[in-house]
Amino acid sequence: MSAMTAVLPYHPHQHLHNTIRQFSDNIRVEKILLLHNGVALPSLPKTEGMRVIAFPAGQALNSVFKKIETDYALIVAQAVEIQFGQRALERLLAVAESTGAGMLYSDFYEIKHGMRAEHPLNDHQLGSIRDNFDFGAVLLFNMSAVRATLKKYGAVARLEYAGWYDLRLKLSLGFNLFHLQEFLYAKVESDLRQSGEKQFDYVDPRNQAVQLEMEKVATQHLRRLGAYLAPRF
Repeated sequence: MSAMTAVLPYHPHQHLHNTIRQFSDNIRVEKILLLHNGVALPSLPKTEGMRVIAFPAGQALNSVFKKIETDYALIVAQAVEIQFGQRALERLLAVAESTGAGMLYSDFYEIKHGMRAEHPLNDHQLGSIRDNFDFGAVLLFNMSAVRATLKKYGAVARLEYAGWYDLRLKLSLGFNLFHLQEFLYAKVESDLRQSGEKQFDYVDPRNQAVQLEMEKVATQHLRRLGAYLAPRF
């Protein structure tokens, strides 16, 4: 079975150390890449620090992917505690190898106020271009697919907020974003606002710059796909 590099944004909380420990104890994880903004990092097994301005900004994603030497990269996309199930990492790798998917994501358990509940996800399809499509917190990337995609469509757009959105839309044009319908990990929820509050984040005036970047990336994707309709009335 292939090896992976685990990539996590660093933050000085104990639950991050709990997540790192699961990676360092797994023989399939060759390296743990901790992304930081210049702070001092603890000395932990298999870990290596990498300074980035912001993650997942486009420039940071390009730099991270250039540094990865393993066949797969597992990115913890949210600064939350992750509790993996037994042999969950091996299962992710096995399915990624058998499907040839460009990216793999799975269902998970969500822990809020000490209560655990199932959090199933939707299958990704051609029309799944919402920038807030829920992939969960753990994403496994096939690095051969990522490199082929960036070679064909260009590097991830150097945008502050929409880098990850640009990457996954480009990747979806040539590779499957595979949904593994198994609950392989638990995510300890840190944003405990009501769902109605989260739903309207996009209309907050402070998020205008975010929305403009997302619209730019979506328009470029529709043009590549041949589905763009010019606003002529």
